[in-house]
Amino acid sequence: MKTFRFYEIIEGSTQKSLLNGQPGFGIRTITRGLDENLARKVSDAVSATYETTMDRKVSMQQLTDDPAIVTRYPRTLKYTAVRDDNGKEWYAVACSTYVGIDYGYFCGKESARRTGSNYLADTLVFDQRPTAGLFYELVRQGVFLPKDNTCTPDNPELKTLLTGEPQPLEPREITIAEPADGAPTVNALTAKVATALLQTKINHDLGKEEGLQKIVFIANEDTVPHILKALAALPDGLVGDKYFQTNYLQGYGMPTGYRMIFVNEYNETEIYTDNYVTLDLRGDGSKNIDFGNPYFLKITEASDRGDYRLFRALVEYLIGVSVQADTDYAFLYNLFVATETDIELKLGDLTPDFFTKVQKANMPEDKAKVLKASVNRTICNELTGGRNKEAMGVVKYLLENMKELLDINDARQDVTELMFIDGKLADYVRDFGIETVQYVNTKRVDKNYFFDAIKKIQSPDVWLRLVKDQFGETLPSEYVGVVGTALQSAVSDKMTLVKSIFPLPQYKEQLYPYIINHPDTAEFFEPMVNEYYEGIAKKDGIVKCIELLVGELPTECSAKMDFSSVIAQYEKHCYDKPQKANAEWIRKLLAGAKVKNSSRDVFETLLNLNKGVVTADTAKGSFKELMMAKRLGKDAGERLTIFSKWLRRDTDTKKIAEYMADGSPIKKEETKYMVKAAWGSAILGDERGKFVLAIIDAAKWSKDERNEFMKNCGDERLAGFISKEFGFFKRLLRKFNKKK
Repeated sequence: MKTFRFYEIIEGSTQKSLLNGQPGFGIRTITRGLDENLARKVSDAVSATYETTMDRKVSMQQLTDDPAIVTRYPRTLKYTAVRDDNGKEWYAVACSTYVGIDYGYFCGKESARRTGSNYLADTLVFDQRPTAGLFYELVRQGVFLPKDNTCTPDNPELKTLLTGEPQPLEPREITIAEPADGAPTVNALTAKVATALLQTKINHDLGKEEGLQKIVFIANEDTVPHILKALAALPDGLVGDKYFQTNYLQGYGMPTGYRMIFVNEYNETEIYTDNYVTLDLRGDGSKNIDFGNPYFLKITEASDRGDYRLFRALVEYLIGVSVQADTDYAFLYNLFVATETDIELKLGDLTPDFFTKVQKANMPEDKAKVLKASVNRTICNELTGGRNKEAMGVVKYLLENMKELLDINDARQDVTELMFIDGKLADYVRDFGIETVQYVNTKRVDKNYFFDAIKKIQSPDVWLRLVKDQFGETLPSEYVGVVGTALQSAVSDKMTLVKSIFPLPQYKEQLYPYIINHPDTAEFFEPMVNEYYEGIAKKDGIVKCIELLVGELPTECSAKMDFSSVIAQYEKHCYDKPQKANAEWIRKLLAGAKVKNSSRDVFETLLNLNKGVVTADTAKGSFKELMMAKRLGKDAGERLTIFSKWLRRDTDTKKIAEYMADGSPIKKEETKYMVKAAWGSAILGDERGKFVLAIIDAAKWSKDERNEFMKNCGDERLAGFISKEFGFFKRLLRKFNKKK
């Protein structure tokens, strides 16, 4: 139940006005407490005069013969809104009642007995917008004054209201039933009235001209209460702003400020209705109403069955939807069923077309929530039933187009188990994509099932995402299971996959123990580890690389892998800068890593040179040993020992100049011993002369130095050889050959 308090304004041709004390047409009285300025403003806005044609105005004879004749004249109702000086909106519902004679008839004043035109208007003023049911209840409960307008001189109501001293009215109220208090009666008329009002709502949404947002009711006067009763069955939002006038007799068009007019049988002027929504209840003159609209037909069906709740729900639903030019009303009805009833949607109804239209419907938030629940209830039921693949297709579509509509938490665990425990993961990834799979995946599954399922995944990107999403921050602790599964997976490039999941150096503490415990995988991981150390060598240098290699890689790992690339780089470093070599690192490499013979020879030679004085027994006699000895600063005697031994295994005289030019210059005395060693080498044989010449040339002996050597060398054959080879013609020939 709802109670409305209201003020009143009584108008007509009266003996005296409460406001100005004058007789004549105007305000007779108002409710105590009503602001007089507001009363005048309402009176001007409503203009609640009573209109009738000249031929229907009553005469004195008619009133004398039949005082009740005026009761058969329809009362005129008007409803409108008025703003006061402060901007507050007030709502006026006026009822003009035909009286037919001036006030003098009721107080014996002969000069005020004009017949035909007098009326009594009772305007009710509300400070809140009327509900849809108020208008009918005002009529049904007989709220308007006078309740009896029988035109007899002694009619007490008319005498009080028209004559004598005006008295302020006391505030009144009306209590009406709300739709929630009981189901109003609905019928065919209710449906027609609802259809007309809903058509104006649709026209408004579509931005049609203003006239098509207004209504003309063509109906006999005795039908008006039934129309008002039909309005009472409608939502307030559809009726509350439809300012109206009944008993409309003026003819062309809609009066300013009004949105509905009621044209009865007393109207003798043609009403122009082409540009209005017109509901003709007297004939076939209805216009601009789409009675064939599938949604309207459903409203009519509900009304015809007397099903008020369904009728009301259908109307409210359409009010809440912002329709568009391409709105599918059959779809809209189906959408209503989904959101306003307990009927479950079918999976076949959840098509892209359905969801596209859902997006265009612009439903209010509360209705959108209901639809979301309905859609997801259907999806969840199917996901856990026999049509899970079809339902996953719907999930995929919504995830890509309307993710906000998805909420399938009730079914996610079931599907997760289906994918992992029942081995459907690879199929689901292939058919619906990783985004859909991961949206559904709860990740609550035994990791053994998880590992078994992802083995079948071929895409490394999908593999990587599944693993990272599954384990998150705990991924390092799952190294053994993840790597083992990766090595057994359907991914073709397993090395790239493992590197993408466990890049070095972040995961070296997991990688090295894994190789130790799984020696059969060493060959697989060799490229990955090599790439890691080669990257360090490139970025930070070979020294840093070897430092880390011998410092962090367990011997069990390095012994199974071939680091020849970085070891070769370190070998060159040790050969070029033996004084900067780290003997401890070298020993670790030799003890634990796979070192090629060429590199091993350099490393072992370097370690041997660092042990102490080089002797004929300890010297290896390689050219690299000779070079490293010089670079290490070994004394001349040690170098000569190595040189003498080298002469037994190499005949490349070009290396003499390389040795001489490398690092600090060699003293002349040492070169003399080198010449003697070369000349005395039995292994060199006929090649010894070439070495002698190569040493003298590389040492750049002067003529005096050669002569001195030949004089003091104690070997006549050597001296003779030098003398001969440095003669003019021989010297010239050698120069010529060098130029060639």
